[in-house]
Amino acid sequence: METKEAVDFIREQARLNEGDGNAHISKKDLSKLLEITERYSSDSLVLRESRHKAQLETDLEVFRAVFVYGQAALKTTILINGGAAIAVMAFLARYVSVENQVANMQFFLSALLVFGFGVLLGAVTTGFTYLAQSFFAHRKDKLGFSFQVLSVILGLLSLSTFGLGIWFSYQGFGSAFGI
Repeated sequence: METKEAVDFIREQARLNEGDGNAHISKKDLSKLLEITERYSSDSLVLRESRHKAQLETDLEVFRAVFVYGQAALKTTILINGGAAIAVMAFLARYVSVENQVANMQFFLSALLVFGFGVLLGAVTTGFTYLAQSFFAHRKDKLGFSFQVLSVILGLLSLSTFGLGIWFSYQGFGSAFGI
């Protein structure tokens, strides 16, 4: 119960007392009225504190979830680009050893370069994410926000390199096998 509510409650009780024909409130009734008001106001404070605590806990859990999903996204960009680069290298090694030719390699080499660049972007994004969190922790919110935005952009670029690398690989298979 807020202060205004407590005052309104006391006024309402005084009006009710007046309606019963009593012109004055006894000390005993006033004391009871103040006890009731105090009990409700202390309950209100406890309620406000518990709501505040619950909100803080919710915010913390949301932050943890965002952090975990962000880490998973960064690991994914590094993993898919790195895995694709290894697959292209394995294919090239096998293709060159069996076919004994190095023609039509430009698309595969481009794919390898793009996948490698995607891994690099993922690693740089991880470093920028660390810097953003560090700035936020030291109350340098403007810098933290700037690095956070940069991290998102670099993360999206890293994912985009995977798509571009797939396109180069597709072109390489088309030219190598006449598709």
